[in-house]
Amino acid sequence: MKTALLVRLGGLGDILILTIVAKELKKRGYEVDLCAGSPTCNIEKLLGNTKLFRTIIELNRHFTGLDIYKVNEKDWAGVELLKPGYDLVIDYKNSVELNSHYKHLANAPGKEWLVSQNSNYENWVDIMLSWAGIDPTTVKDEDKIPTYQVTDEEKEWAHKVARSGDFDKVVSIQTNASSLVRTWYHPDQLPRAIRDEIPDKKIAILFFDGVVWHILKGKYDFPVQVPDKFDPIRASCALVGATDLFIGADSGFSHLAEAMQVKSLTFYTTVPAWTRMKYYKYAKAIEPIGDTFLGVQCRPCFTLDRFCPRIREKALEELTPRERTIKEAAESGRSPAEVARELKTTQQGVIKEGEMLQQRYNALLEQQAPCSETITMNHILKQVVEML
Repeated sequence: MKTALLVRLGGLGDILILTIVAKELKKRGYEVDLCAGSPTCNIEKLLGNTKLFRTIIELNRHFTGLDIYKVNEKDWAGVELLKPGYDLVIDYKNSVELNSHYKHLANAPGKEWLVSQNSNYENWVDIMLSWAGIDPTTVKDEDKIPTYQVTDEEKEWAHKVARSGDFDKVVSIQTNASSLVRTWYHPDQLPRAIRDEIPDKKIAILFFDGVVWHILKGKYDFPVQVPDKFDPIRASCALVGATDLFIGADSGFSHLAEAMQVKSLTFYTTVPAWTRMKYYKYAKAIEPIGDTFLGVQCRPCFTLDRFCPRIREKALEELTPRERTIKEAAESGRSPAEVARELKTTQQGVIKEGEMLQQRYNALLEQQAPCSETITMNHILKQVVEML
């Protein structure tokens, strides 16, 4: 039996997409192991019952930048030591972040197009399959969706939470993403706006406030109590799977909704929606209105940074000349004594101003990205009405 190893550090969506690759490799006679890690979920708990992977190995990144895997409860080793035991190894490190093989040819005459071979400009499922040596045109569109398996116990619990009561439809909402650039800021406005927009339907709404889920039934808001025996992420997955429509940001739960055959309405800001959901049957996207923001043609702008690059520029413009001097001095490593003489203050004064400046600058970075601001409540409600 041939063996294959998939390696990936990433969020919920990044890992879910690898189930598509695993399915295709199994069809080609491979036993597939997954070496993966995520800051948002436990991969073993998330995908352990999909039956796609022979083994799931925990992956992490050492502070030195070395990718390491868990050998046993106490020991870790470099991932490179793991790879020689397999017939096929696909390391998806930087597969979304820096996923062009051709950056060194960017300035070669006639070869500029090669740098477009990344997920800003091409569907990421097709790219993932290509990296595994699978021609994506040979894979059926219906096979290009992720796999997730809810347990009977999780399904029963989620159905009890979401479907009990006399309601025509149940909507789930989770608009947070790991990056503020992809986050829609005011999901708390959506539940009652949806019910006001569709008054003739009895709609229950599951809503994630950033910490816990709530279920709104009629006039009442109930926090959802997740049983201690359930993994929190799997419990969230089960709740989404028990609803008629999921509304969310460009994040893992939008891909999970597709895997569970739940209609979804997803906000795409940094990349064109088709680069992620081209083959999805149940998904619909809301994208920014227009492509020019703050006078800059900036989409796609896929970034793993938490903050929008345009907002960074705007934040810098809002600093005073004195603040910019302090910020630039700190970044260049200038002596506090030298800066103190220039600004006619003490070294302690420079340090205190620097601390205050950092707080102010960080606060300015929290502003909503211009692209996501164009996704208004009216646009969302119009699509919700159509989908329900």
